[in-house]
Amino acid sequence: MRRAALLFALLLAACAGGEPAGEAPPPADETLESQLSLARFAFREARYDRAEAIYLRALGRARERDDPAAYALVSYELAATRLRLGDAAGATWIASDAEAALARRGAPADPRLALVAGAAALALDEAALALERAGDAEAATEPALAARAHWLAGRAAAALGDSSRLARAAAALAASPGADPADEADLAARLAAAEGRHEEARKGFEAAAALRQQALDYGAMAEALAAAAGAAAARGDPAAAADLWLRAGRSAAERKEARAALWLDEAARAAEAAGLPDVARAAAAARKGS
Repeated sequence: MRRAALLFALLLAACAGGEPAGEAPPPADETLESQLSLARFAFREARYDRAEAIYLRALGRARERDDPAAYALVSYELAATRLRLGDAAGATWIASDAEAALARRGAPADPRLALVAGAAALALDEAALALERAGDAEAATEPALAARAHWLAGRAAAALGDSSRLARAAAALAASPGADPADEADLAARLAAAEGRHEEARKGFEAAAALRQQALDYGAMAEALAAAAGAAAARGDPAAAADLWLRAGRSAAERKEARAALWLDEAARAAEAAGLPDVARAAAAARKGS
């Protein structure tokens, strides 16, 4: 899924715990706590299939407890894991099921579920829905969650071509105490691109890519590199665009992502325009192995 790999560790990092508003903390369940700890460890180690399997067991335990707070928490983290696995449709179903379960109990809505549902919508190219769900989460009291919702709103607004809403989201994110510097760089670069400041956008996306790399989020890093390539191309610099698309495509190809082929094809076209046969050959070789 085109954006799913970007949105997944970022979501889980935003808020991995807590109770929906108004819920009293349930008694400790050592089995459930152990399952969550193991699943989170597997997620951090990029063993997403393993994390999913453990989260599914934890979800069963939450059902056994008839515990809506635990069910919402596990559903959120499982949905984020499904996104990391490229299953945005599955993430949507998990989040919707948990939101419906909370509603049946008369429990308050959980902004984490709105956030992960919005991320899934964006991954499915449903930007309008993503923007709506991000709005549901932007009023969250937890700073990291509210900041991630501002970022998602900005990403959705950019996809919709709504530069005014993108600017508001970027400003809200910059003012948020829970903001991730990589998210700030990303939205600032998207706003620059929307306003035709392509060189500034390229530098901003490259800065975001470096920050994603430091966070070991290589899917998000590759997407930032591809965005930088687009900005370089828009500025009329095919040589820089070719190199950036090649780097993005090679990274994505190592993870067997479908978008690798798109980026490598873009690298080859830009390399041809720039007269860079070595880059074109490298893109073709990576394309063959992807």
